[in-house]
Amino acid sequence: MRPTNTDTISVILAGGYSRRMGRDKGLIEIGEYSNFLKKTVRRIGILTEKVYVSLRVEQISEYSKYLPSESLIVDADIPVKGPLKGILSSWKFLEGKGFSEKSILFLPVDMPFVRIRTLKRLLDSFLFEDSGVFYRSKTGIEPICGIYSSHCLSDWFRSFETDAGGEFSLQKRLAKMTPKILTLPSEEEVYFRNINTGLDL
Repeated sequence: MRPTNTDTISVILAGGYSRRMGRDKGLIEIGEYSNFLKKTVRRIGILTEKVYVSLRVEQISEYSKYLPSESLIVDADIPVKGPLKGILSSWKFLEGKGFSEKSILFLPVDMPFVRIRTLKRLLDSFLFEDSGVFYRSKTGIEPICGIYSSHCLSDWFRSFETDAGGEFSLQKRLAKMTPKILTLPSEEEVYFRNINTGLDL
């Protein structure tokens, strides 16, 4: 199936430390021939032309077994922590590749069961003037599975160049924005979840 969107680039966020799981979540097996990484790459690759994976430098050797090195984005040396580090590192990397005007659809690697229609709805709803598009579920707004505009990420990155003590919380940053918020259909909520421990599988 051809990708349906060429204006947005996808990035799978896989650089977390997976402390609660006790091992790299991207490499957790699903059945005999798949794992979290392969499943999320296949799903999101149906929707966008380019798919990258954001990770830490020490993950390169394992992830290179599944993806070409040019698809891997290593965390940049920036004064940022948490998922925001992967998000801003991805924007900086893509800017260097000449994609500074592209919006980015982020998907955490530990959300391998999210429905394709759930992701497609984000893409279909995004307009160039939007700062981002995200879902609201029973637990609130989900900032790690959503679309961020290039101008939003550019502003955030520049803010850390002048203020190293900036806000790391994505929830708090989104609260200061006016992104487009979609309501997650109740029948999709069971798939729209992070796998944090073995009990979640």
